[in-house]
Amino acid sequence: MTQEQLRKKLERQFKKYPDCVFPEDVSKMLRLGINTVYHMLKGNLISCYTVASKYHVAKQDVIDFVLASGYIECISPTDRRKEIQKYCAKKPRTASEISSILGVSSQYCRKVLLVPMCREKMLESYVSSGNDRFKGVVLYRCKKQQPGQGSKK
Repeated sequence: MTQEQLRKKLERQFKKYPDCVFPEDVSKMLRLGINTVYHMLKGNLISCYTVASKYHVAKQDVIDFVLASGYIECISPTDRRKEIQKYCAKKPRTASEISSILGVSSQYCRKVLLVPMCREKMLESYVSSGNDRFKGVVLYRCKKQQPGQGSKK
């Protein structure tokens, strides 16, 4: 995906937000905690200005931050679900392996992608009990359909 395509995608995704947003909005836009956003604003990672001791951020500055930093976790996770299913179809994978393939943090991968997919029964997780290097590690694999489920002929 080119920078221009990513910019257009982010503009569509952030369309519901006004041109000037507050830290709470930035937190929702980037899917980050509010304290993290305040640290980023204080550290000038995202351009902002203060009015009456309140931070104001231009929506374009949030988009510019995403493009400049390569921070892609704010992109909708639904685009990644098929990729995760395909990757976990042949053999079970750890969250670290999946996150490195997707280019996102392990924490984001687990909380935003893998756990909801397990709840929705798209994936199943289990703790490896084998004698290999994965002993005691949580692995994820595609959920196998039970006989009688799926499409009928």
